[in-house]
Amino acid sequence: MSAVTREQLHAMIDDLTEEDLVRAETALAAIGDLAGRQADEFDRKMLAEGFFVSVPPPLTEEKHRAIHERTPVTIRGGPVSQTIIEDRRARG
Repeated sequence: MSAVTREQLHAMIDDLTEEDLVRAETALAAIGDLAGRQADEFDRKMLAEGFFVSVPPPLTEEKHRAIHERTPVTIRGGPVSQTIIEDRRARG
């Protein structure tokens, strides 16, 4: 499958008939529903096997928005991964 630009994708969607749009929307909703059911089943199995103690409730829209609108914290110094590597070598 070749890469498609956003503009090309928009043009393809604009060319779809109403019937095709409804079918596409239905198919996408079914995929989302299936993914949700699979995630729920995974959570149930992990709980049953004792790998999970609990499963948190789904994020609310407000919490989801707050997470995506947060301002990242700026930390001075090198990357944390590099600090960990250096620390492990020093202990090594």
